[in-house]
Amino acid sequence: MSSQTQQFYENHFHDLIARYDSADMSELHQLLANQITPNSKIVDIGFGSGRDLAFLRSNGYDIYGIDPVEAFVIQAQQRFTDIREHFRIGSFLSSDIPSDWLNSFDTVISIAVWMHIKAHERLKAIETIKALVKPNGIVILSFSLGGRDSDDGRHFEPLELQEVIDEFNDAGFSVIELVSTQDSLGRDSIEWATVVLKR
Repeated sequence: MSSQTQQFYENHFHDLIARYDSADMSELHQLLANQITPNSKIVDIGFGSGRDLAFLRSNGYDIYGIDPVEAFVIQAQQRFTDIREHFRIGSFLSSDIPSDWLNSFDTVISIAVWMHIKAHERLKAIETIKALVKPNGIVILSFSLGGRDSDDGRHFEPLELQEVIDEFNDAGFSVIELVSTQDSLGRDSIEWATVVLKR
């Protein structure tokens, strides 16, 4: 994630939390419930408002999260006070992931983050995922396809679905489900893909 993209989220976190929490995530949340084994230990990379973490916890999952935006991490620690140590500042590109997190998660999810990662950084991001998820674990990514004009400083990488799949295949992951999902904020111009992969 570029410094400008991170700065956008730092500057607008309060409004974004309200916006993200109001989105209709029923379609994606149903997919998560269908794909993730009950009682799984899950880490959400780039969790933002904590909306998806809240859904997962309400369904009995053991939740953890990494986000580069300090305000989002503080929000999660306040939202889930009894497990505040489960939420840390970091990203796909972090080199300081706690050693006890390595190969410890049944599932890694990342919703609406992958398109912010620059092409030359994606292999490092995949290495981070591989370091976190257990052998035979599940990875669920949801991201927008194609390019996107942005006038607020955020970087959007023009993603092609097959290219993303090929990069994960090369790293030893296999696709077990692929679905198109509607934009949860009602934007007809944005196409989303959700990919479920197995390590």
